[in-house]
Amino acid sequence: MNDEGPPIRAAHVPASTANTDAERVADAAVARWREIDAALSPIIGLRGVAALFRRSVHVQQSAHPWLAGARVDADQVGDFAGLRAAFRGQLPQAASAANGALHQTFVDLLSGLIGPSLTERLIDPQFDLHANGPAVQDTSS
Repeated sequence: MNDEGPPIRAAHVPASTANTDAERVADAAVARWREIDAALSPIIGLRGVAALFRRSVHVQQSAHPWLAGARVDADQVGDFAGLRAAFRGQLPQAASAANGALHQTFVDLLSGLIGPSLTERLIDPQFDLHANGPAVQDTSS
């Protein structure tokens, strides 16, 4: 069985327009991380999302040392104040590139745990979680 699906797009916040500044990149990135948190927390829990996020930050710190300020306490997941502050202190292009790398690392870690197909369905922004109706629950226990 081939569990490989189409490649999952990284959340890339455009930084090429003249009007884009670090604060707007930070706000857009945090909004996307909140969406990911909201989609995954009911499934893997707040601490699960926090663990994957912290691991992603750790992996990306070698390329982006300033991400050290983005570590999130497991009880504060969803706030992402540290991430916002870290991004606001960078050039927009650097913040956008770091967010893309951070997101891809998160996706890769999650895919390793639950598979790429389910990962894509859970966090792809184009996927409508309600398109197929309500989730079916196993009541046979």
